[in-house]
Amino acid sequence: MVSPEVSADRRVTFRILAPKAQEVRLSGSDIPGNGQGAEMAQGTNGVWEATLGPIGPGAYRYNFNVDGVSVIDPRNPARANRTTMFGVW
Repeated sequence: MVSPEVSADRRVTFRILAPKAQEVRLSGSDIPGNGQGAEMAQGTNGVWEATLGPIGPGAYRYNFNVDGVSVIDPRNPARANRTTMFGVW
């Protein structure tokens, strides 16, 4: 599982494994168009997913909100100050 996954058209897909979660949202107020966060959809394998974009070039911060608890992306090694980062180039 890859998260985040930046495609050639600058759409970004975020994923998190949370099979027992009731609700997962993507939080990242500096991601253009994400405002209050994006709802994530649960797949049959317990992986929640949301795709945003296309997103303009830059560096952005995000977290997941899993049942009301802020969680950094465990699949992304780019972390700082309790947040996760990604870049679009």
